[in-house]
Amino acid sequence: MTIEADAGLVEPISLPVPGVAMYDVELTTAPAKVSVRYSTSVRVNHLSDDIGARMDELYKGVSEAGLHPCGPPSIIYRERPATECPMAIELDVPVAEARRATSEGLAGTGMRLHASSTQLRVHTIHRGPYQRLGAAHLALNEWLAANRHFRATGPHRETYLLGPGDAQAPDEYRTDVSVPVGVA
Repeated sequence: MTIEADAGLVEPISLPVPGVAMYDVELTTAPAKVSVRYSTSVRVNHLSDDIGARMDELYKGVSEAGLHPCGPPSIIYRERPATECPMAIELDVPVAEARRATSEGLAGTGMRLHASSTQLRVHTIHRGPYQRLGAAHLALNEWLAANRHFRATGPHRETYLLGPGDAQAPDEYRTDVSVPVGVA
């Protein structure tokens, strides 16, 4: 059974999260893309510093491979955070001219080219500081609980649309929070 995101099977919903603005949760289709992926880990109690350092490593690797970012970076959370343990993540940035790109320039960096096909997903836009992103993830989980004919088919992802360097204040940050889904 093929489900198109705009097939009208589900309606976007707004979910109240205590102390946080409402989230509009929508079923959409993520486009196909080629990106550079970097599998790494971060310390939960130093998340901001570690993610910043790993993003710097990712962009350095992309540049040294002669590739050019063509969209905002993402983090894919491969496991749930535990306070004292490192957490496995994948950083991802789409790259231009991907048809001509090869993995040769990424050898030895821990990074690789990744081609993704179009993918059905549920997502919302978080507006504000990263410290409150958990509420957006909660909204997606609530949507999945309310729409039991869909199930998560992969881990949560955060795509950083506006962040440090783009926005003047953390309240202006914009993060697309999503999870791939399939028919249950």
